[in-house]
Amino acid sequence: MDIDLTRAIEQISKEKGIDRALVVEAIEEAMEAAAHKTYGADLSLEAKYNSELGYVEVFQIKNIFA
Repeated sequence: MDIDLTRAIEQISKEKGIDRALVVEAIEEAMEAAAHKTYGADLSLEAKYNSELGYVEVFQIKNIFA
């Protein structure tokens, strides 16, 4: 478990008086923007913070038609 990110989220939330959910949302948006910049703006990507593991996962969404 990477507790550094979890610890940073908690610390920012407490020090700045910002709701934890807003901090997590900002991190997810930043990771998604970075992934778009790296892999292409035309991809359908979604970033989610995994609180159990302590890191952000980035998923590519694909539609499969049979």
